[in-house]
Amino acid sequence: LAYAEQAASLDRQRGDVEAIVRDLHNLGTILKGMKAFDRAIACLQEALDLAVQLEDPAKQFYSAHTLANVHRELGHIDVAEEYLRRADEVALARRMPVERSFTLVGLAHIRLQQGAPEAAIGLYREAVEISRKARHAEGLAQALRMLGEVLTGLGSAAEALPHFQESVALFAQLHDSNGQLEALEGLIRAARRAGGTVTEGWYAQALGLAEALDDAPRRAWLHNLSGIAAWERGDYPEALTHYETALAQVRRTDRRADEGVILDSLGVTLGRLG
Repeated sequence: LAYAEQAASLDRQRGDVEAIVRDLHNLGTILKGMKAFDRAIACLQEALDLAVQLEDPAKQFYSAHTLANVHRELGHIDVAEEYLRRADEVALARRMPVERSFTLVGLAHIRLQQGAPEAAIGLYREAVEISRKARHAEGLAQALRMLGEVLTGLGSAAEALPHFQESVALFAQLHDSNGQLEALEGLIRAARRAGGTVTEGWYAQALGLAEALDDAPRRAWLHNLSGIAAWERGDYPEALTHYETALAQVRRTDRRADEGVILDSLGVTLGRLG
C-alpha cells in the first residue's frame, strides 16, 4: 500500500492522468483486499471518473467492474448490479467479448443471490457462448464450471456433466490446478447425483491435485467420497483405508463436524469388517 500510494503521489505531481488511473485502480484493489472498503470505493470511483474523461473504455470497464466487486462484497447487490451493467455497456459498445463474459458471469452471480437461478443459467450460457466464440479458454472454463454447479444444484445433474467434463479439460490445458480440481469436484458431485458411475480415475486425478495443492479439507472430502464409493461396491478394506486417510487430513483442520462424520463412517466400516 505504501509503495502504491507513493507511485500515485509521484504521478499526480507529474500530471500523468493515465498513470493516475492505473495507480488509483491498484490502490483500490489493495484496499479491497485489506477490507478498507470506503477508501477502496473512493479510489476506484475517482479512477472511473478519470477514465471517462480520458474516453478509455478498458480503464472504464475495469474500474466499474472492480467497484461492482467491492459493493457485492459489502452486500450492496443493487449498486453492484448498476456498476456491472455499466461495465457491460462499455464492453458491448466497444466489442470487448472477453471482458463482456466477465460481466455476464458477475451478473449471473447476482441473479443467484437474488433467488433467480433460471435467469442466472441464461447468463452463464451466454458467457459460455461468448467465451467460446472469442476462444478465451480461461473464461470458457470458468463459465462452464459455474453453469455445471448451478444445474447440479437445481437437480439437473445429468445435464451438468458435459459442462464439467469440458471445464476439466480446459483447466488442464491451462495448467490451472485449482480450477481443474474445482471442476473435477463438481463432476464427481454431478455424477453421483445423476445416479451414474463415477470413474475411478476422477477420484485419483482429483486426489493428486489436492495433494499437490496441499489442501487438507479437500483431500479429506475426496478420501471420504472415495470411501463411500468403495463401501457401495462392497470393498470395505479399501473404504477403511480412505476413511482413515480422510480422518488424518480433517484433523489438520478445525472442522470438527466433518471429523464426526468420518468417525461415524469408520465405525460402521469396522463393524462390517467384524
